[in-house]
Amino acid sequence: MKGLVRFDCDEAKPECENCVKHSLICEYSPGQPTFHTHATSPAVGGVADLNLFDLELLHHFCTSTALSLHDNSTVRTLWSTNVPKLGFEYDYVMHGILAFSALHLAHLCLEKRADYTARARLHHHAGLQKGTPALATFSDENASPIYMFSALTTLYSIAHIGDASILSSEEGVAEWIVLCRQSYGIVRIAEDVVKNGPVGQIFKVGARRIELQDQFTTDNFPGAQFLQEFSTFIGETIENVRIKDAYTSAISQLIKSFGVVSVLPPSALESSDVFGWPFRVSDDFLELLQELRQEALVILAFFAVLTRRLDSKWWLQGFGDHLMTMIYRLLDEDHKSWISWPNKEMNWKPEEVNMTISQLVSGFQCCQSVKG
Repeated sequence: MKGLVRFDCDEAKPECENCVKHSLICEYSPGQPTFHTHATSPAVGGVADLNLFDLELLHHFCTSTALSLHDNSTVRTLWSTNVPKLGFEYDYVMHGILAFSALHLAHLCLEKRADYTARARLHHHAGLQKGTPALATFSDENASPIYMFSALTTLYSIAHIGDASILSSEEGVAEWIVLCRQSYGIVRIAEDVVKNGPVGQIFKVGARRIELQDQFTTDNFPGAQFLQEFSTFIGETIENVRIKDAYTSAISQLIKSFGVVSVLPPSALESSDVFGWPFRVSDDFLELLQELRQEALVILAFFAVLTRRLDSKWWLQGFGDHLMTMIYRLLDEDHKSWISWPNKEMNWKPEEVNMTISQLVSGFQCCQSVKG
């Protein structure tokens, strides 16, 4: 875990600039969310004041947000019932629930967008402060809540990217994959416990969809030729065997994802049909992407095309475009020629990009805390 650095609060309202910049919960912000653990006894002779704002967020999650996460009725029921039950027992899960619900309401209610977004940020930061220490005490008992905390953190970060032109730091282009893989890593550590626990079916359904990719493998899809040409280019220009294998394997897995997306109609697609790819790439590829290697960025640009197929899901709207914006700014002129097909397929025009990286407010500052 990285060392903590002290930053002074400037006490600005509704949230101070320093606290927002460094992903801290502002001690002067109004309505800071707090929860008591399930073991806390109520005050004698009275009832604590209800937090109607947070009750609204919880109600919205159970009746709307949870239903937007999957088309499978069993999975939707688990999201709307079992996940909140975990939240009542583990406060960091509840903060994750309320943060994601607030983002959903910010997406739906433009007139109150600023209020919901601010509340989402507060709950997200509170969840990180309470959930990150729980990772150090990982056990069979808290495996399921930590898995859900990680999953909710990933969903929040992905939704935040597409929602508000987020992706400021160069690290952001790869950090969302780190978050995705972290939740899967938790399952691998305590696989039986999570799969047989209260939210195990959520993981099982996603895993089955990823396995289906092997059955739908095809190279007869738009863009296949360009991916294969780039794979050939890598084979001819990269001498390091480990690096070459990392790239070619990532391309092979990406072709499988394209195969599924090209066969299934948009209405039948699930997020795991596309986001199975980050779980299947090697650690070597992720390391190359974190190093901002040009070839890795080109491969990621092709993946951005796939994410556009899921734009009907509110939490993924704009994700592909913002990802492509970052990739384009990180590529040199020689490698930009390799993403001409992704640009055309997404109808993404570089000349229309008028933002600088410093203007893109990072939603991934939280990732370093989660990674430890």
